[in-house]
This record gives sequence, structure tokens and C-alpha cells, in this order.
Amino acid sequence: MNDLLEGVADVKAQLFALEMTKAKVDNLHTLFFKSVQMAERNALKPCERVELEIKERTTQLFLEDLNKINQM
Repeated sequence: MNDLLEGVADVKAQLFALEMTKAKVDNLHTLFFKSVQMAERNALKPCERVELEIKERTTQLFLEDLNKINQM
């Protein structure tokens, strides 16, 4: 029985380590995506930047509303 509990604890520890690694990879992906996004944004004209920001914010608000609906 002890071996089984130790095995479960080991699997849980490995799962936690994988989740932490995934979080780090997700964070790196986000940083990379944001740096690419900023480079693209800097290449835009001011009016295009404003238009892009409006589209991004509208999308963000839509996704937030969708998440709220899904949580109900």
C-alpha cells in the first residue's frame, strides 16, 4: 500500500512539474507574441494603430463577456 501511495505522490509531483513547465512555455510564447505584435504595431501609421487597438479591445471585451456567460 505504501508503494502505491508513493507512486501516486510521484505521479502528482511529475504532473505538477509538467504544469509548471507548460506555464513557463506559455509565458515565453506570450512574451514572444507580444514582442512581434509591438514590432508590427511600430511599423503602422498612427491611424492604423488606433484602429488596431480598437479592434483588439473590442475582441478582448467580447471574450470577457463570453467567459462570463460560460461561467453562469
